[in-house]
Amino acid sequence: YILQYGESTIIEIIRFYKNQGFKICIKKKLATLLNLPYEIEMVLQKINSEQIQKFFCTQLYITYDLREAYLEQLRPGLIRQLEKYYLLQQIDKAWQEHLENMTNLRETIGWRSYGQQDPLIEYKNEAFLLFINMVTYIRETVIYLVMRSKLVIDSNLLTKN
Repeated sequence: YILQYGESTIIEIIRFYKNQGFKICIKKKLATLLNLPYEIEMVLQKINSEQIQKFFCTQLYITYDLREAYLEQLRPGLIRQLEKYYLLQQIDKAWQEHLENMTNLRETIGWRSYGQQDPLIEYKNEAFLLFINMVTYIRETVIYLVMRSKLVIDSNLLTKN
């Protein structure tokens, strides 16, 4: 699922920033998301709009495979444990925030009727947008955390062995 999340996130970021007209921001946002080195800037300058998605999806797979190989070498199954932990942590956090947002929306939606808008339709539309934003946040954050996870070894454990 992590690779699917990554691909979906890359596509959404490219689509969002292209629609906003911020083509320069696409490359920086994706490089940060995938934890690519700063030296990649020279390569990114040579890429045109059509090649951006293919380049970053390829980088996602390469970076993920390297991260997976490194963590599996240290401890088999560690990458899957990290993925589960990050996913559950972010779902829990995002869901709590979503419930707060829904409560706030419910409290304020009544004011829409004064603006000649149907509160029920407005509530459904905004609730849907809040849900989509929550799912997007979860995907982006999980990818960001997985790509940046580092193993910290306790030096006390090394000296005991």
